[in-house]
Amino acid sequence: MNVNLYARLVEYQGDRYLGDTNNLLQLQSEIENFLKERTTELLQKMQKWDVDPLSMGYVALHPF
Repeated sequence: MNVNLYARLVEYQGDRYLGDTNNLLQLQSEIENFLKERTTELLQKMQKWDVDPLSMGYVALHPF
């Protein structure tokens, strides 16, 4: 299952100058890594608890 997330920054309150492409790409990479880690943790917890609140079992052969 592939999930694509699209977003944009409306109000950035960090210390980086996002007009610099390198800073912007680094921030993007950090956000992607953060979301991957948290999503993985969430799925592992759901596996542990034997729950399927996202109804992934309907689109996959096995929910986990």
